[in-house]
Amino acid sequence: MSLSNLPRLLFVLFTRNAHETLPHLLSAISPYLLDSEEWSTELLIIDDASSDDTYLIGKTFAAQTTAKITVLKNPVRLGYGGAQKLAFHFAIENRFDALVSIHDEPELSADLIVNLLQPIKQRQAAVVCFLPAPEHRNWLQLGCLVRSTLCRLMNMLLNLGAGTESLHFQPCCRAYSVSALSGIPFDLNSDSIEFSLEVLLQMVRAGHEVKCLSTGPSVISESCIRLDVNVGSFLRAMLTAFLYRLQDKGVFYQPKFDLQAPGCCYQPKFHFPSSHSLALSCVNPGERVLLLGCGPWELVQPFVDKGCQVTAIDLSIDTETQANSKHWIEADLEFFDFSQMNSSLSFDKVLALDIIEHLRNPERLLLQLRNSPSTSASEVVITTGNIAFLPQRLVLLAGFFNYGRRGILDMTHARLFTRRSLVQMVRGFGFDITELRGIPAPYPLALRSAATARLFLSLNAVLIRLSRGLFSYQVLVRMRAKPRLPQLLARTVSHSAALAEQHKL
Repeated sequence: MSLSNLPRLLFVLFTRNAHETLPHLLSAISPYLLDSEEWSTELLIIDDASSDDTYLIGKTFAAQTTAKITVLKNPVRLGYGGAQKLAFHFAIENRFDALVSIHDEPELSADLIVNLLQPIKQRQAAVVCFLPAPEHRNWLQLGCLVRSTLCRLMNMLLNLGAGTESLHFQPCCRAYSVSALSGIPFDLNSDSIEFSLEVLLQMVRAGHEVKCLSTGPSVISESCIRLDVNVGSFLRAMLTAFLYRLQDKGVFYQPKFDLQAPGCCYQPKFHFPSSHSLALSCVNPGERVLLLGCGPWELVQPFVDKGCQVTAIDLSIDTETQANSKHWIEADLEFFDFSQMNSSLSFDKVLALDIIEHLRNPERLLLQLRNSPSTSASEVVITTGNIAFLPQRLVLLAGFFNYGRRGILDMTHARLFTRRSLVQMVRGFGFDITELRGIPAPYPLALRSAATARLFLSLNAVLIRLSRGLFSYQVLVRMRAKPRLPQLLARTVSHSAALAEQHKL
């Protein structure tokens, strides 16, 4: 196979003030730039604003070899993460297939490079990590053993915090799939040492495989003892992992970890006490039900299966909902005019489940429901998040008000409510509340253990009885519109006429 048809591999060497070590590093790397039969290889040297002649050494070496070498020097120091961002961008812009980043003094060998790159080439992984092995005599040193144990414990805690299995907080030699790198927002990552961990977390969040290389007794994960154990770096790594895990639970949000497709966060919640299951219990078989902001078919199906005659309204309605609904209307609830509905339509129940918080003007919706002939006599069921939920209060007390992809502070929420403000709003627009319920947090969606989720649901339910405003994750309101003045006047006139007829007046 000609070189032009080989996949392209970029070695990246990060340097700073490496006047003494760079010649040795280049000598160790150079054999792999010329002899590969599987890759078309190049080397990128990034000098992160060294104050010595590191850049000149790199340029001199590049001029003396036939290997393809690019030497760059940052005019200002970008930091460990900043330099890697440049390398990743360089690889993407120049359409490389794989990238190998080298840290410290590499223990490179032909077998190591093959093992690093094989999962990338076969598309079995997006990242392959290698931690070089220590010299065996180091195992006889007590300090080495202590640091080895400490590093293993740190990595275990890190994976526990992030909910992962194969992360290492230490920098190490890694191979990356460039196509996978192009699909993650690594440019939003830290410019410091945490960058490498953030890339691994992004790969995990994007659904890519991350592998840690182990080729035998001489290549072992305990090799992290060669690196200084920096407690400050580890604590920052733990914070990064913890915030990543919180975002996964819908509690905290960072754009760099937002790799989910739009709409993927809205899941059915009919199998445990929730806004969905409680609303389903409010309807009876055969009733005419209007679903406002119906969502995907998975959220409509339980009402159809219960025998309800469903009319669905949403911006976009999928084909299954269209096929199984009695009526469907594609419209923006923010501007929909209920008086334009078919005059023959009337409903027993109107359900607005987790929808009013998405409207800039939910008051208009309430007026429409109260005044429309199709809905004025209907029972209305509304559910929405409670911004005064205790964990949310504690987060605010700590100085955070962080929107995310789901939960009470979903980024698409335009209005926020407490139990009291919701009650005040619906009563103020002429509705009588027939039932007000607190809803526990959706623990089954956040916890892996079903037993633990049930325990938390039960505990939350008990706490809601003590204080709905403090312990309700969401609030459910069942209500009916008060009779309007024309209705009251007509009723009064009819009643008066009946009395007059009765008494022969």
